[in-house]
Amino acid sequence: GRDILHLQQENRRAGLEADTQLLLAGIADTLAGRLRLDEAAIDGALHTAQQRLQQAQQTQAPPRDDNAYLANFVRQEGVKQDALGFYYRVDYAGSGAIGADDRVDIVVRESLTDGRVVKDMELAGTVISQPLTRYPPLFRAAIEKLQRHGAITLVVPPALAYGKQGNPPAIPPNATMIYTLRIADVQP
Repeated sequence: GRDILHLQQENRRAGLEADTQLLLAGIADTLAGRLRLDEAAIDGALHTAQQRLQQAQQTQAPPRDDNAYLANFVRQEGVKQDALGFYYRVDYAGSGAIGADDRVDIVVRESLTDGRVVKDMELAGTVISQPLTRYPPLFRAAIEKLQRHGAITLVVPPALAYGKQGNPPAIPPNATMIYTLRIADVQP
């Protein structure tokens, strides 16, 4: 419930308003197992919403100041630097160890320091699912700081993210990236 409220608040700040009655009906229908739209219609609606959200955020975003963002983040309680060079804060440690050979499902929100969201897997309803050993070093290092269902925020310098070239048009060159990573599930 809190996750949904948080997403609604973020969407409102971006100028997108969801009809509460339709939202509640969609949740109730999904939980009851009686979808009123086919998968193609749902995927299309989610894709359209994601595009509208990104467009709204890009038009409302203030200029990026990666150094100021990093300086502010580092001063927050619980922030540490990993040996790889990124900064992180464990938002929720989770419970139950994750084995080296376990299959780990993660949900990632990728954004820029000015608040623009590049990709939000939570909003899109998607996960990355693979063995822990198959994740890139950055995500593997983050996952290893957590237990089952844990969550972490990473502030990643350009050299560990998209580098000098960026990934235009969404990610400019030399962008510091913010990843909010949540472990959705773990299977032995």
